[in-house]
Amino acid sequence: MKIGIALAGISPEEGGGFTFEGSVYSAIAQLETQHEIYIFHKGELQSEPNPNFKYIRLDANKSVYTPPPIHRRILSKLRRLFVKSFVGNAFYKHDSAMYDHEREIRELDYYSFYKNPLNAKVKELGIEMVWFVTSSFQPVEAPYIYTLWDLGHRNFPFLPEYSHSAPMPWEARERLWRGILPKATYIVTGAEVGKAEVLKYYHVQEKQIIINPFPTPNFAQKTDYQNIDVFKSFGIKKEYLYFPAQFWAHKNHVVLLYAIKQLKEKNNLDFDVVFTGSDKGNMAHVKSVAEKLGVEKNIHFLGFVSVEEMVSLYKNAFALTFTSILGPDNLPPLEAMALGCPVISSEYAGAHEQLRDAALFFEPTNEEELAEQVVKLKQNPKLREQLIGKGKKRACEHSANDYVARIIGKIDGFGKYRRNWK
Repeated sequence: MKIGIALAGISPEEGGGFTFEGSVYSAIAQLETQHEIYIFHKGELQSEPNPNFKYIRLDANKSVYTPPPIHRRILSKLRRLFVKSFVGNAFYKHDSAMYDHEREIRELDYYSFYKNPLNAKVKELGIEMVWFVTSSFQPVEAPYIYTLWDLGHRNFPFLPEYSHSAPMPWEARERLWRGILPKATYIVTGAEVGKAEVLKYYHVQEKQIIINPFPTPNFAQKTDYQNIDVFKSFGIKKEYLYFPAQFWAHKNHVVLLYAIKQLKEKNNLDFDVVFTGSDKGNMAHVKSVAEKLGVEKNIHFLGFVSVEEMVSLYKNAFALTFTSILGPDNLPPLEAMALGCPVISSEYAGAHEQLRDAALFFEPTNEEELAEQVVKLKQNPKLREQLIGKGKKRACEHSANDYVARIIGKIDGFGKYRRNWK
């Protein structure tokens, strides 16, 4: 079969998405397969190309969009005028935000929906199956596999990252998933809870869903890093708890600030906290809460750091305190486990399935529970060593090669359907 593999070209500043795509592509590039593989990518590749594959770079700024017929454009404008005039201006603003997100999504019209560079190449080359490695998507006129990372907008619709003023508001996300998921040949999710959410919200067939757990990122499994003195480099004065995450509301940084305050006042434990990750609009709020609680001197906001710096931050941390509320699976706990850093994790949906007995858990909004787990780890060095050992074992269970092999296995099986038409 002719298989198209679509890479999103995620930038390093985007954190986990970049890490995931890099690890999975590295495994793809090592594939030995009878399929004819076409790699569609934007920007530079993270790993060396496979000489047996064909690589097609898509210009992110290029568009092959052509307007829909005039009668469809008139109907679209009349609809928006009706909504604004008779339904209300507040709804119209939401409606406009939804329609302005992506040209393909707002029209939902054959004449424009499939007019994108990827689909043009898919049709030209006769691609028989497209695998979207990340959640980035472009409509294609071919069977496809879609990777669904989370349904946060459904589980936490009140978060600001899903508001009408967000880059991709709730309405646009919902319209996007309703367009993508039912039509997908396969939907990839990382856990049983992810499967249950897709079935609940979008009523797809169970056989469409592939449970494929996140692989432990490649960088965390390497052993040739030079240790960086993070205490000297970043001005850290004491033992610290580490949390690498972009500053979104769903990352739940604030619960860790409250826990640090409790540890100081009730348990006489004075930890620093190290935050790394780019600001997505919520860093100022986190800083203001730290000042309000009087713990600002304990908090280090390091921003975006290099892989080498992040590895040393993991290795020297007392623990990873992973506070995010979104599942069904996450990368930082796997990174920490591979690098010998014990994990204290929120009970995000899917956390126990992903991490099992290799982590301590707390209810995501309960700073008392989080503080209790830090105290438990501090008072019991043997428990800490046990968690490190269990974590290393857990981190070895799912590699990027395993992840890719599961997808290719599904593609192999689908070939018996795809052989029925040209």
